[in-house]
Amino acid sequence: MSKTIINLRDIFTKSMFGEIRLGQTIDEVIAFLGKPVGEYDSDNPNDDYNVHFLTYDSYEFWFINYFDSSKVYKLSAFQNDSYNYKNTFEGAFKVDISIDFWLFRYGITLKEAEVILKSEQLQYTKYKKVETTFLEFENKSKILFEDDKNSNSLICVGWMFHPEVHFE
Repeated sequence: MSKTIINLRDIFTKSMFGEIRLGQTIDEVIAFLGKPVGEYDSDNPNDDYNVHFLTYDSYEFWFINYFDSSKVYKLSAFQNDSYNYKNTFEGAFKVDISIDFWLFRYGITLKEAEVILKSEQLQYTKYKKVETTFLEFENKSKILFEDDKNSNSLICVGWMFHPEVHFE
């Protein structure tokens, strides 16, 4: 059996995580990635969207209910914002899935990431919000960087794909 390789670059260029794309159902995501390590609902009673989460170690997939007339939970976002920990890259997916981390590695700095992005001619907007520096791509995906006190550099702490979407 051959492995399915998920290239994280596709999040920023194709808005996909392997074959996973926004609008898919919980069952479709589980069929591709396998059984999640964790599954829970948002615990905020004032949450208008009733978010349901699937987790595969540090990889999170967010499903929002009532996005369309079907009343079915649909994938609306995915992220891994835990790269400041060494063991958060692999995830806990089916054994025939592996991750191509692209530019992501533990401790990669903003400067190193920008060199790679420029060499690949990928366009982004850089901005700072509170203590996080974001590189935002055209599809609204983002790479997150925060100050590392030990190295005096901005290091990557993860990525997110949380566009505002509405399904029909």
